[in-house]
Amino acid sequence: MLPENACDTDMLQILRARAADLAMPLPADVPIELVDLLVFRVGEERFAIAVGEANEAIRISEITWLPRVPPFYRGLISHRGIVFPLVDIRPLVGRPAVGGAHRHAILFTSDELTMAIAVDALESFVRLPVSEIAATSPGDEGAGLSAIWGLAPGALVVLDARVLLGDARLVIDERPNINDHAIKENA
Repeated sequence: MLPENACDTDMLQILRARAADLAMPLPADVPIELVDLLVFRVGEERFAIAVGEANEAIRISEITWLPRVPPFYRGLISHRGIVFPLVDIRPLVGRPAVGGAHRHAILFTSDELTMAIAVDALESFVRLPVSEIAATSPGDEGAGLSAIWGLAPGALVVLDARVLLGDARLVIDERPNINDHAIKENA
């Protein structure tokens, strides 16, 4: 049998250890980085972009068809005196282009870019922790992977609009090559 004071000593050590643990300062709150996303649907797929990347979302009233452009160009739209090329983003992110009733557009303007993304439906705004956006791997999305920031809960494909709209396939330059003229003239 242990002497009475031995139990008291053990209990005192336990209580002191607990008190020391409780007296420890709480860890500083780790700030959670949040992102506000505009969620939209194109065909059956749901996409999102960071709200700060877009200028405006509008309802489309009229689309002017453009001849001799790649099929992902849907035409031109005008809003507040500015003409925007209207683009179906699906082929740019490795998805098949499927006809759709593009009723809305998300507008982008900058010093070097004026563009609109064709959208079937604007769904909502969501705020997510950046940590909930899972990065994709090359096998997941194929050719358009660089424009895909990641996948969010609810099968939401989060796009990087700057990368998407910087895609070289959007540039249409049908000017003849100067070397082609020189070759034809010398022939």
